[in-house]
Amino acid sequence: SKEDKEYFIYMSKQAKKAEVYYLHEEIGFNYRMSNLLAALGIAQLADFDFRLKRKKAINLFYRSCLEELGFRFLSAREDATPSYWLSCALVPDHVDAGTLISQLDGNYNIESRFIWNPMHRQPVFQNEEALLNGASEQLFKKGICLPSGVGLSDDQLKYVVDAIKRIISH
Repeated sequence: SKEDKEYFIYMSKQAKKAEVYYLHEEIGFNYRMSNLLAALGIAQLADFDFRLKRKKAINLFYRSCLEELGFRFLSAREDATPSYWLSCALVPDHVDAGTLISQLDGNYNIESRFIWNPMHRQPVFQNEEALLNGASEQLFKKGICLPSGVGLSDDQLKYVVDAIKRIISH
């Protein structure tokens, strides 16, 4: 049936609701890789070093432009080599992350997201024990995931930063 098909598609996409943050009501799966995507992944391994360097450059660019405005980024441990898979930051105290995300999208066509919705807030885990100290709630409230794709040009990164500066200066 159509309902079954929609449910199977929903479950194959990690049972994630279509929100600007990650919201799970059930435990789903990540079965979305086709043969074509697998072949693409193998091809991407050929330029893995480039991808790592570009991800790091993107993160360092955001840091160099946004830390002076009060954005805070996670520091890597000295004995670790981060992949910089996703550039995330905490917005300054005077900035509302939700408003920033909304204005980036609505006014500048820039997609950004809240940092992950805490596990204890996921409907699928509502009856599970949670050991809370407020840290995950604060990260969710103040955290933003910035555009981080390796295909972003330097001009596009500058556009993101300029948009953020315009938004938070008002």
